[in-house]
Amino acid sequence: MQVILVSKPSIETLVPTLQTITQRSFDVKTLEDLLETIAGLSNRSMLDRSILRHLSFSFLCVAATDTIQESLERTFLDHVVFDTIRRGFSGAIISGTVSNFKDAITECCDSTSNTDIRELYNQIYLLLQRSGLRRIWDAQTKKITDGTFTIKVQGY
Repeated sequence: MQVILVSKPSIETLVPTLQTITQRSFDVKTLEDLLETIAGLSNRSMLDRSILRHLSFSFLCVAATDTIQESLERTFLDHVVFDTIRRGFSGAIISGTVSNFKDAITECCDSTSNTDIRELYNQIYLLLQRSGLRRIWDAQTKKITDGTFTIKVQGY
C-alpha cells in the first residue's frame, strides 16, 4: 500500500489576498494558522466543521482493490479509481476537505475496521499531520497488534 500527498492548500497565495481585502496583517506560517485566521474572520472556532471545509487535500493511493472499494462505500470523499499494473490492486485519487478527511479517518480507524482500511487512513492521518494539521486533532490513538492504530477523535 502506498499513499502520496498530491495537493494541499497554499498559504502563499491566500494570505496576501486576505491582507489586501481586509487591510489586516496576519501572521500565518502553518495551515493551522490559516485555519485560525479564517475562523477569526467569522468569529468561529478553528475546529468548527464550516471552517474545516475551506481547506482541501488530494492523495494518490495504491491499495488492494477491495480496500479502495471499502473507502468508496464508507466515506464521503471524492474518488477517481483506476487499474494498476499489479493484479488485485487499484489506484485512486482521493480528495476532500479537511472536514471530510476528519470524518473518514474517524470512521475508518476504529477497532471494528479491517487492517487494510485502517492502514490506508492511518497513512492519510499521518500525512495530514505532517502537512501542518496537528492541532485540529483532539484524538486518542491506540496501537493495535497488526501494526496499525485506532483513532478516536474527541468531541467530533
